[in-house]
Amino acid sequence: MKRAITVFIYAFITLLTALADTDGDGIKDYDEVYTYGTSFSKADTDGDGFDDLFEINTKYDPLNQQSTPEAYLDIQIAVELKFNAAKDLNYKIENSVDLENWSAIETGVLGKGGLIKRLYSIDDYPGRYFRVKRE
Repeated sequence: MKRAITVFIYAFITLLTALADTDGDGIKDYDEVYTYGTSFSKADTDGDGFDDLFEINTKYDPLNQQSTPEAYLDIQIAVELKFNAAKDLNYKIENSVDLENWSAIETGVLGKGGLIKRLYSIDDYPGRYFRVKRE
């Protein structure tokens, strides 16, 4: 019986250790030690300013201070939409893939008697057609 209790306690402690994330970087202590070789007590093992999990997820080396994700640059293409809006009237901005079916992407745009500008990343919208309508 004593041996069974000892085995149970050992298994319980092992389980808790496997589930723990001592440094709060999003990587379990077990994986830090046995999978990645990173420190379970420091969220940024190599001290380069990026947490270990972020470096792993962006395919950088969390053990090498010279390997930093700041070299990453992503340029997005966007549509700049400009329209004149009458004072105190509401407008909605819509998007379409086929010029027949429209989806609202912004509603309640309040006019102030002048030009309104919006910038939309084309990665966020499946259609390349945009229009503005009074609500």
